[in-house]
Amino acid sequence: MSKRSSNSNSITSILVYALNNKKSGFRKEMLELFRKIEKADISDNIIFYDGMHTSLNLAGMDGAQIDIYGINNDGEKPSILIEVKANLNEDLQTSQTEAKNYCTAARKNGIPLLYIIPKGYYHKDELPNSKPKDNLIVEKRYWTEIRNIARAYDNTGLEYQIENFVQIIDDAEENCLLAKNEISLLLVPELIIKTYECINQLIKIIENYVDKNYRSLLQDNLFGIGYLYSKKRDAAKDYWIGLYPCIDSKYFLSLAISADKKKLSDFKAIEDVYYDGDYYYVPYNSENAKIIDENVSSKLKAEIEKNTELSEWLSAPVSRIKEIHTVYGLADKLCSLIRGFFAWKKKAFSERDKLCNEEGIGYYIEDNFLGLSLDIIESLKSKSNKYDEIFSLAVLTHSVNESKCETDGIFSNGFYYFFPLNAEKELFYNFLFSESVEEQQTNFNLLVDKILKNTQNYK
Repeated sequence: MSKRSSNSNSITSILVYALNNKKSGFRKEMLELFRKIEKADISDNIIFYDGMHTSLNLAGMDGAQIDIYGINNDGEKPSILIEVKANLNEDLQTSQTEAKNYCTAARKNGIPLLYIIPKGYYHKDELPNSKPKDNLIVEKRYWTEIRNIARAYDNTGLEYQIENFVQIIDDAEENCLLAKNEISLLLVPELIIKTYECINQLIKIIENYVDKNYRSLLQDNLFGIGYLYSKKRDAAKDYWIGLYPCIDSKYFLSLAISADKKKLSDFKAIEDVYYDGDYYYVPYNSENAKIIDENVSSKLKAEIEKNTELSEWLSAPVSRIKEIHTVYGLADKLCSLIRGFFAWKKKAFSERDKLCNEEGIGYYIEDNFLGLSLDIIESLKSKSNKYDEIFSLAVLTHSVNESKCETDGIFSNGFYYFFPLNAEKELFYNFLFSESVEEQQTNFNLLVDKILKNTQNYK
């Protein structure tokens, strides 16, 4: 089995699902892309498998597992081997190099090997090359190409899933931290607020239906927003309730059960069941949800129907998936940027310092806050349409000399003063630093310049 990062795990599962979706134009276009590879025998009925969850007994592999392989319905061996890299600095395993397992298996069996990598992948020069005389065919494709195919031929949100889980670098965005859709989101902060509010409403409803006899674990990321739970005496998590925004929109809000507890044959309509190798997922309002937990499914459905705002929000899953991927992507990048530039404080940021909800996105640094100040965003928007004013340093009211805050563009909500990043930097220094230290000011200037550069690219 290839050693994969969590992002590679996620995007591999998503890509396998998309490649097997025969109703999607994305599959058709990808098959045409694969057919352009020398020796690739790709039929219309080919089925793709996730190597992490299925074993591949192929001469030369010697126990190693490729990320994805495709087998024609009438075939006994794969027609294509696919290795996925999602991160720019993701390690290249020994089995994936020229003289080892993947190439040996490809050469012995006459199967083409395809690497899907980010543009700018650090280990690109270490990847094997084709040697037709030795019966070895190796191709490389960038994620930007796959993303563009998804953008043109997929309507399930695959484009945004790729942009979230893969470190995409476009020519026009090579030096830009934030993607265009994330920058655009800064001018509609109410969409960020609505996303967080509806997620929080849903989480509170779900909390009521996880039995106290169960051990539960809150998960909040793009591979699942909800609860994993099991009997208290069990270490493994057997059930799932929540949003599943990394796959087809049909399963946006779903219940799931471990494959150790149920078989596919236990469900009534198998076309409503998605198996990721560990769990069977079903839509929360389907008949199959009762098979997983009749009590939870009926109560969850009834409670959601009573909440008009939440019901309306859940009724457009394709749009919601795009919004969640954009909001969470923006939050992850901003928080990562802030952590990185404040390393000089020798302070280990914890989840308790982090804020990602309808109030704001960023970090508390002592009595200050740096990030998106969503609870005062409408005031900022009424004053200016500039991206850079949305990023604000917040300072506790009692620690501020009000006479210093009469500069135009500084706002207060009664608890905090907010300083837009385009305010005079000296104002920041008075509150952010306990003493005037040149190195600290330099680092802060770099942070501000980095954020402003990102936001200004799309003005």
